[in-house]
Amino acid sequence: MLHGILPKKFILSLLLFTCMDLVIGCASPIPIAPFGPMPPVPIAQRGSNITIDGTTKYQTIDGFGISEAFGQANLLRNLSPTLQQQVLDDLFNTSTGAGLTILRNLIPSTSDATIEPINPGSPTAPPTYIWKGDDEGQVWLSQLVKSKYDITQFYANAWSAPGFMKTNGTEANGGEVCSSSKTSCNSCD
Repeated sequence: MLHGILPKKFILSLLLFTCMDLVIGCASPIPIAPFGPMPPVPIAQRGSNITIDGTTKYQTIDGFGISEAFGQANLLRNLSPTLQQQVLDDLFNTSTGAGLTILRNLIPSTSDATIEPINPGSPTAPPTYIWKGDDEGQVWLSQLVKSKYDITQFYANAWSAPGFMKTNGTEANGGEVCSSSKTSCNSCD
């Protein structure tokens, strides 16, 4: 269903999911730079011919998907069963929806959600791992789309190490991982 015209209900569900990601996923307002005038296209490029050869492969696409990071899985889980089913079908159903095939998860780094929230005190000290078992709804959603829509491609990434592992002491606002590039941290020394 990714080709041709997308159904209106799919677009509304995707918009809802995207808006949740933008609202929940942004810790601060997104700065929007004003667009200036586009530079003119040089005359030599105006008359260029472009040929598309559909028989030549340059790259393989594994699929298309969504990100449910930053709590969207819990928002989806808390919808009414009817609306929840509608959104899931619009996103993952291969005959009535977009037929998406990839789910992106987030490996959290905030102290309330990371698997290692407590600073062990030094790089050689034994860590204390705390697994809450649900990962902000990500386990529920991953299991659901796997069983109901046969989704088998999952992508997860961490945007940061926990704050105690970084030179700035926080998971946000830059900093470097302790002991990288000859850096030093109070928590790592």
